[in-house]
Amino acid sequence: MIGIFKKNYVNINAKEALELIGNEDYQLIDVREAYEFESNHIKGAKLIPLGDITKRLHEIALDKKVILVCASGGRSTSAAKYLSEKGYETYNILGGMMAVNYQTN
Repeated sequence: MIGIFKKNYVNINAKEALELIGNEDYQLIDVREAYEFESNHIKGAKLIPLGDITKRLHEIALDKKVILVCASGGRSTSAAKYLSEKGYETYNILGGMMAVNYQTN
């Protein structure tokens, strides 16, 4: 029973995420819907809505670390859990775009 609830991803804050974004070892995946992405997103982010993750898994490089973002951190947490189970090294931005926007303003 020990380890059943093991977390296989890392939560990072917006400041830490912004320091990693742009590093060639990382890829940034935005799991919000297209209309959310179009209104505001982090430069260089790839849009793969949470509902499309399973069918677009081939678009996410397994040899790069994955930073995930959504509006507030809920959907990206779900994506981080799923991707970590598939063998990806994943990082979830706590607070999502709300935290990123606060950090950059």
